[in-house]
Amino acid sequence: MSRIILPIAFALTVSGCMTYAPIETPPQKVAFSSQTARTNVDSFSTSAVRTIREEGKKKVEVKGAACKIRGTGYSARVVTPALVELPTYRGKTNPVNISCAAGGMSAAETVEPYNATLARIQSTQTSGGGLVGALAVAVAKGIAKSTRDPSKDEFAYRSEIALKLSESK
Repeated sequence: MSRIILPIAFALTVSGCMTYAPIETPPQKVAFSSQTARTNVDSFSTSAVRTIREEGKKKVEVKGAACKIRGTGYSARVVTPALVELPTYRGKTNPVNISCAAGGMSAAETVEPYNATLARIQSTQTSGGGLVGALAVAVAKGIAKSTRDPSKDEFAYRSEIALKLSESK
């Protein structure tokens, strides 16, 4: 029971801090700098790119910020809020740089990808079984990690990327 309640309570607490506007445009695609960069793509990770600013202690979403997205072998331009399909590669995916500007404010962030294969292994849970079940899960996770081929790992970017705008210098 508590396994269900705690994640829901956490999600409600986090979501209560900031509400975002719905994104009504389809996901934007990146432009590749070469055919090789496009050919090597394993999959696409869709992320919402948003811009926020602080008004006192409150965070407010800023709509209409112009953003440049630059990754290894690709780039894109979007206006926030926007969904963007970021390419990922098997075995290794590089960070992506995002910079945004609006109304004399700007922000830049380097967004690191995460290893989705390892995340799936770590999220394996047991539905019970006490200590024996926990040990079985730990052993299974250890085996999965040690027998996997890292060159085949899948990567992704976080689903929400919110850049905090501040006065441009």
